[in-house]
Amino acid sequence: MPASHFLQEFPCGSLCHSQWGDCQNVYQSLLKLSQPDEDERRHGWGFDSAMNFKRMGLPNEFWEMTEFNKNYELCSTYHSELGIPKTASKGTVLGSAKFRSRGCIPTLSYFHKRRNAAICRCSQPLSGLTV
Repeated sequence: MPASHFLQEFPCGSLCHSQWGDCQNVYQSLLKLSQPDEDERRHGWGFDSAMNFKRMGLPNEFWEMTEFNKNYELCSTYHSELGIPKTASKGTVLGSAKFRSRGCIPTLSYFHKRRNAAICRCSQPLSGLTV
């Protein structure tokens, strides 16, 4: 039985299952994996952001590590430790969360040590007039 699974990174993936129960099992597995429980969120599925930032040579003269998202209150989809530019004030960073979907502020994802090149991520700005 064909089933379409819509994924975040790809428009659609199709799998063929011989029985309806298999479709349900795949759906339930994907649902569970996409919605971590509190313990999984706290430990980031084993990903150590501090070690990853250290591997990239951070903090350095351009970037600093912050705990603005320590309890995942600023943005539930980001790690607890975030890399932000040293020139950005705490007020600027936290204020920008109000104008972004789900509070997804611009934050460092990757830094190339030798070239000082950075890749950052954030969500789209909210649309409409805000007061």
